[in-house]
Amino acid sequence: MAVLVVALTLVACSWGAAAEPVVTNVFEDEDIRNVLHYISAQTGYNILTEPSVQGRVSLLLKEVPLHSALDMITEPLGYAWVTRDGYYMVGLPGAKNPAYASFVTTEVVKLGYLKADAAVKLLADSFAPNVKANAAANSVVITGTAAIVERIRQMLISIDTVPSGIAVDAMVVQLAAGADKLLGLVSGGGSWSVGSTSSDLLSRAISSGAAAVRTAARLLTVDGEAGEVGMTWDSGTSTTAVSFVVTPRLSCEGNIIMKVAADVTESARVAGASPATNRHRASTTVVVGDGDTVLVGRFMLDGDGAGPDVDTLLILVPRTLQEAG
Repeated sequence: MAVLVVALTLVACSWGAAAEPVVTNVFEDEDIRNVLHYISAQTGYNILTEPSVQGRVSLLLKEVPLHSALDMITEPLGYAWVTRDGYYMVGLPGAKNPAYASFVTTEVVKLGYLKADAAVKLLADSFAPNVKANAAANSVVITGTAAIVERIRQMLISIDTVPSGIAVDAMVVQLAAGADKLLGLVSGGGSWSVGSTSSDLLSRAISSGAAAVRTAARLLTVDGEAGEVGMTWDSGTSTTAVSFVVTPRLSCEGNIIMKVAADVTESARVAGASPATNRHRASTTVVVGDGDTVLVGRFMLDGDGAGPDVDTLLILVPRTLQEAG
C-alpha cells in the first residue's frame, strides 16, 4: 500500500497570513527528497512526497519564491506539486499513480470560432492525453497539472481567432461576337490570364456592350470554409441553372487560394418533345490577389430560338470583406 512520506518538518502553517517565503540554498547533486527536506525546514511549510519521487538535483537558489523553487526542482524530473489544506504534496502526475487525482485539475475551454476537433489536432502530440474535444458544445476539456492546464488554455486562446470574412462575386457573362479577342481569350476555350488586368478588360467589355452580365450573385463565407451559391435564369426557350462551390483560404502573403467547382445545367424546351438537358462542369484551384478576376469555365449555351449558341463565361471575383464594396 502506498504511503506518503513526510519530508521532515511538522510545523503548522497559517496559509495566507504572510507573503510567500523565499528560498536561498545551494544543492549539488543532492537527492530530491533531501532538497525538499531542507526547503521545508527553511520555509516552515510541510512538504509531503509520494513514494515514486526520486532523482538528483543541482541548483542554486537565491531568494527565490517558494512556488518558483518547487517548479525548478520538480519539473525537470517530471514531477508536480500541489497545495492542500496546510501542506504541499510532490508526486508524479501520471495516471498510474494512485494519487494521480491529487495532482491534476480539469478545465473546460469553450471555443468561439475554431471547431473543437480541429483545435485538438493543432496542439502538440504530447498534449493528446490531456485534452478531449466536445463537438456538441464546441469545447475542449483539459485535464492535467495546473501548469499544463494553463499552458493548453493559452494555446487554445491564441489559435481560436476570428476567421477572415471573404466575399465572392459570381457572374455569368455572355459575349458578343469578337469579344473573346478583346478579352484575350484564345479561340476554342483556351487560357485567360488571371489578374487585375483581366478585371479591367472585363469592365471595359461590359461597358462597351461586347459582354453582358446575364446573372450575378454574392457568396459570403470565411477563410477555410466552403460556401455555395446558385443562380437560375430563363431565356424563353431554355432554363439554365448555375451553382458554384467555393472554398477560399488566405495565404500568409495576402493572396486568396480558391478551390472552385462549377455546375451548369441547361434545359431546352422543344415544342412537342421532352426537354433536352445539357450539363457542364468545371473545377479548378487558383491563387489570386484580392479583387482579381477568375475565369472558372467557358461554355456555349443555347441561343434564343433561331439565334446561335451564346459564348458564356463563368467568372468569380473574390475579395476580403474589408475590401468588398
